[in-house]
Amino acid sequence: MTVLAFEQFQVLLHGTPLTSALNTRVEGGQILTLMGPSGCGKSSLLLAMAGHAHAPLSTQGKVLIDNHEVTELPAYQRKIGLLFQDDLLFPHLNVTQNLLFALPESIGKEEQHQQVTQALGKIDMAEFSS
Repeated sequence: MTVLAFEQFQVLLHGTPLTSALNTRVEGGQILTLMGPSGCGKSSLLLAMAGHAHAPLSTQGKVLIDNHEVTELPAYQRKIGLLFQDDLLFPHLNVTQNLLFALPESIGKEEQHQQVTQALGKIDMAEFSS
């Protein structure tokens, strides 16, 4: 199982610590929760961990995946995905229509609907298929 680890990892804003240093390991299947008030650096820490932080943010410490340091790797080589709470759906479309929007028209309407139905079934949301 994959292990994500942090060694004295923290985010700095203009060189001033924005977050406390994080020292922890998260084994595959475990959940780590970041909690704090708005503006305390939770999202900045996640962006930095995944390699998406840019000036005026900087980092100290290490991010490791399976004991391999990835701190200096570009985001695409870290292979860490982030999904924030912002909804990126079209509010005027239902679930099926939002999913259909992402599929290429070249595969045909019937295949598109089959893929949507299959995807919703895999995540136990088949009741949202229309």
